[in-house]
Amino acid sequence: MKNIFKYIIKPFLFLILILCILLIYAHFVEPNLLVKTTYTVQAPSDVKECKIVYFSDTHLGNLYDQEHLSRIVEKINSQDPDIVVFGGDLLDNYARDQEILDLDFIKSKLKEISPDSKKYAVYGNHDYGGGASRVYSDLMENGGFTILNNTSLYLEEFNLRMTGFDDYLLGSTDPELYQSREEAFTVLLSHEPDVAQLISMPQAGLMLSGHSHGGQVTLPFLTEHSLPIGATKYIKGHYPECGISANLSLYVSKGIGMTVLPFRFLNPPEIMVLQIRN
Repeated sequence: MKNIFKYIIKPFLFLILILCILLIYAHFVEPNLLVKTTYTVQAPSDVKECKIVYFSDTHLGNLYDQEHLSRIVEKINSQDPDIVVFGGDLLDNYARDQEILDLDFIKSKLKEISPDSKKYAVYGNHDYGGGASRVYSDLMENGGFTILNNTSLYLEEFNLRMTGFDDYLLGSTDPELYQSREEAFTVLLSHEPDVAQLISMPQAGLMLSGHSHGGQVTLPFLTEHSLPIGATKYIKGHYPECGISANLSLYVSKGIGMTVLPFRFLNPPEIMVLQIRN
């Protein structure tokens, strides 16, 4: 009996304890973190040095309370950005969560984000699904963000171009738009990172994406089979030499909120800070 307890029951109880600790961490601790990941981007000499803050996939709603916005705003503003970009998926499921979402509160918090900087956003798949298409543009525009939906803007003060694509899964983008002929240094915005494989451009540029949540929960052999469509090749971090012409530098955010499961593991919520240097 002692041997059974020592070699079978005791290790099993220890394993259960470890699993409980990991579940508590993944549910109560990591989702409430907010880290900053900084990259230095080398741009042509005629591009003015600037700072871009990118955040994505807040998924406000049942799994990630809108009160988190206060901390997100504080974190972004502390970086003193020149440009702020939101990568899509503001709400998780509007039809399900509309009773617990305060749209006026969300607008006010978005408006507090670096009001003196230039602010841009694109659509994600959750900004269409779940009825969010009825409110997304109103929330972002009243929050001071310009939505780039298959549109492009030249920022003369920085000598760079911002181009945003519609959501790859639920939106509509003419494939011709992925073939850029723009000579200016360009920052591309696409919610789904795998769009990078379709991009062709005449000179070096960069692309900012989210969607994957970095896998949200990182587990060996399992995460790679649960990645969402549109984020199976590029998952998180920096990918140099992407695109058809291999001169696109892709940065994929782990995002901030959660969807499907109320857990994050080895993928803490993040904002990305890109220092544009020449």
